[in-house]
Amino acid sequence: MKPRGRRAKTAEPETPPRDRLVEATANLMVERGSIDVSLADIARRADLNSALISYYFGNKAGLMMELLRSVLGGDISKLDAFSQRQLSPEEKLSGFVRGMIDSYFTYPFINPLTHQLVTEEAETYGPLIAEEFSKRAATILRNILAEGQASGVFAKVDPLHLYFHIVGACDQFFHGRYQMQHIFGIGAIDEPMKQGYSNYLANAVVKSLRPAT
Repeated sequence: MKPRGRRAKTAEPETPPRDRLVEATANLMVERGSIDVSLADIARRADLNSALISYYFGNKAGLMMELLRSVLGGDISKLDAFSQRQLSPEEKLSGFVRGMIDSYFTYPFINPLTHQLVTEEAETYGPLIAEEFSKRAATILRNILAEGQASGVFAKVDPLHLYFHIVGACDQFFHGRYQMQHIFGIGAIDEPMKQGYSNYLANAVVKSLRPAT
């Protein structure tokens, strides 16, 4: 029997309960700057019975996976669409890097939540995350690289090396907030800092792939 939720007071009535729970989770994590939110908090924010979380997602980890799908799935589709535009390989690669950084910045819970799921729920969600997100992003990047190599714009490099260069640089920038605070005295990544890093990394990656003269 399907659990019944309480009547919504603040959410739009046409928003399905499943989506309201995902949205509530995202909003709480952004507001608190932490992925440490309880099921009771999520249900309270969505104004729904907490039993609906088990009904729709199975458990908290299932809800977290659905949250990643809701944000990363759309962002990766945007990267794919961008890579199909009539642009130079260098412009596509720069846009790929900037798009990755924008995702981490807009949804700061992506990084710690992904690490948590692949560590604590490795057997269940590790393969799903790799297949649904990482493999899709790697395929887009591989195609951009192949296009640039075919036209002589990019030197021959291993796609695996390039993938981990970019993803690792994006991941560590947002995962290393304690280092930023204690080494550089920076407490939070704001828009100017994000933009500066986007410019730096995109330019560095593009230049590193140019053939030696």
